[in-house]
Amino acid sequence: MRGLLTTAATVAITLLACSGAPDGASREATSVGPAETVVPTTRGPTGTVEGAEEPRPEESAEVDRESEIADVSAGTEAEQVTDPPIEDVPTADQGPSVEDAETRKEVAPAEESPQVEEAQPLQEESPPVEEAQPLQEESPPVEEAEPLQEESPAEEVQPTETTPAGADDAVEHIAFYSFRDGDYEVFVMDADGTGEYQVTFDPHDDWAPDWSPHGTRIAFHSDRDGDWNVYVMDANGSNLRRLTSSPYDDTEPSWSPDGASIAFSSDRDGDLEIFAITVDGANARQLTRNDHHDGTPDWSSDGRIAFVSAPDGDLQIFAMNADGSDVVQLTDHDAADLTPSWSPDGASIAFTSYRDGEGDSEVFVMDADGSKVRQLTDNTHGDGTPGWSPDGSRILFNSSRDGDREVFVMDADGSNVRQLTHNDHDDWGAMWGVAVAVGVPEARSDESPPGLEDLTGRITFYSDRDGEFGIFAMDANGTNVVRLTPYYYWAAAPTWSPDGARITFISDRDGDEDVFVMDADGTNVVRLTESPAVDWAPAWSPDGARIAFTSDRDGDREIFVMDADGTNKRQLTHNDDRDGLPRWSPDGDRIVFESDRGGDWDVFVMEADGTNVVRLTEGLRARVPRFSPDGSRIAFNSDRDGDFEVFVMDAGGSDVRQLTRNTSFDAIPGWSPDGTSIVFQSDRDGDSEVFVMDADGSNVRQLTRNNHADSSPEWSAGG
Repeated sequence: MRGLLTTAATVAITLLACSGAPDGASREATSVGPAETVVPTTRGPTGTVEGAEEPRPEESAEVDRESEIADVSAGTEAEQVTDPPIEDVPTADQGPSVEDAETRKEVAPAEESPQVEEAQPLQEESPPVEEAQPLQEESPPVEEAEPLQEESPAEEVQPTETTPAGADDAVEHIAFYSFRDGDYEVFVMDADGTGEYQVTFDPHDDWAPDWSPHGTRIAFHSDRDGDWNVYVMDANGSNLRRLTSSPYDDTEPSWSPDGASIAFSSDRDGDLEIFAITVDGANARQLTRNDHHDGTPDWSSDGRIAFVSAPDGDLQIFAMNADGSDVVQLTDHDAADLTPSWSPDGASIAFTSYRDGEGDSEVFVMDADGSKVRQLTDNTHGDGTPGWSPDGSRILFNSSRDGDREVFVMDADGSNVRQLTHNDHDDWGAMWGVAVAVGVPEARSDESPPGLEDLTGRITFYSDRDGEFGIFAMDANGTNVVRLTPYYYWAAAPTWSPDGARITFISDRDGDEDVFVMDADGTNVVRLTESPAVDWAPAWSPDGARIAFTSDRDGDREIFVMDADGTNKRQLTHNDDRDGLPRWSPDGDRIVFESDRGGDWDVFVMEADGTNVVRLTEGLRARVPRFSPDGSRIAFNSDRDGDFEVFVMDAGGSDVRQLTRNTSFDAIPGWSPDGTSIVFQSDRDGDSEVFVMDADGSNVRQLTRNNHADSSPEWSAGG
């Protein structure tokens, strides 16, 4: 709790910068320790300031077990690293310090990816669909920064960031953090707001990303180890390493221009001060020392550090040399000036201020010596936390002018304002960088967990691990998890085509729940149904020529079939009860399905044209039937004993055997391609996860572990 409270102080400044809080409120931040005003913050939400807008946790999607949704949870723990001794750097003019560490909010836009093709003429054009984004299911293991013997200043050698191969092909990217998956994580997007993907995956909060000079790495701070510490990772989220380890709060990292050091804010001496550490985790040294709070450091291209301090009670902007000497006050106003950001050429500083007298924050710019202050934004929605483009022609900032905290960009003179992100979440701390071959995170190629080496093929499922339910795929042993659909569209109920080349699924991306199909990598999305009714639970015929699905388009839940391109739709069942979740027999002659036409849920089978309906179970409350690959057995789930369990029976309805027995929710069985294993979902570990067992119910193994909902697993037929 101490760490959280202190970081709240650091964050208060950032919240001020974004909130539109009145001038007086800007100095009523949470206090830490002595009864003095604390306003420094990290570029992220953690504290509250009177009148300031506080990022809010979003409600997680509810799990509808009747609709085949399962939960999943996973988390990683970082190992602790002990900081080397802190070296105090004497300063000629220590200057006042800052008590504010800022937060930057920014959002990822609804990206315009490849347009969705439609299988038939539609009244409304499908929205764009983005390409598959490989996902790391768990945050990469944290590598400890080995404590090094601290060298004396005379012989100190600072490792510089090597210019990577391909630097000439570097492209602009924007890093930010967002609450969209239930906790704050780091995301990256292209400079135009497209191509967004998630970089960190941890049940704790990751904040305030900052690009290294060559764009190969990202520094950020996180509480994943209990206290707020500074971490560094490659631009795609791999090679995660913790740089600081203390019982205090180390936040707001900023790279030196040579990539050798990182400045950060810390309260380890009792007040929030500016420190620096080399990127190998050694040679930590304190740069400011006073009774105030100094925070939100930003390193210039020529080696100066701008920061915020409140020596007279008002937050002002200062600058100093990299060793803490030659402290100069740049602003002197009775309103709060926050979040300084150097232009790439070091000639200007953009910052947040309440000085327009209207009670909301705006973006300003001034020359590097504090002269020629110019206001760039002017509205009542709280604009702040600016960040320059690599060429100095544009400035990022965040604003709540569309209702949620979003990322915007404007020309350096304040003109041509454009919104980059559009969603229902608050995105913070956007930082621009030139990234070399960032791409999306590579799919993990971990070795098979013990006991899973024999599992082959791919498993698709849907999950809300990024905040919205979407389609994922992974190797059958639980590794190489990839997100296939964009996070900003709801998608569920995936099924493989017989050759494993395509996946059908349902989505409401066009307003109604319709059936779609895409390639196995998430590309080439095509809508197959278009109806104001709800179409769901698609299933391929064994020859890949047809798709059966459930729909309420005639007023009741019925089973329909269509050609694989969405044409030639016809209704197979007609009654006043509910029929659904169809699955084909391996020979394509029959379709098994669930129905409550007898007053309770049971399993039925019919010919592929809808004739000759036969009831297979009675009084079992049997649902979600699936033929085995050889057609001799049917797996299903039932709650006849009070809990949902997985059962199997012969294809004619005889020889019913219960495979799972516990007080949890075991359901949605799916066969392995060779029929020797069954994958299913269960909440037996507290969250709904994907499990696998032998076809006789033995040898149960868990495939996924996280705190979100993973559901409806299905094994690829080509596995």
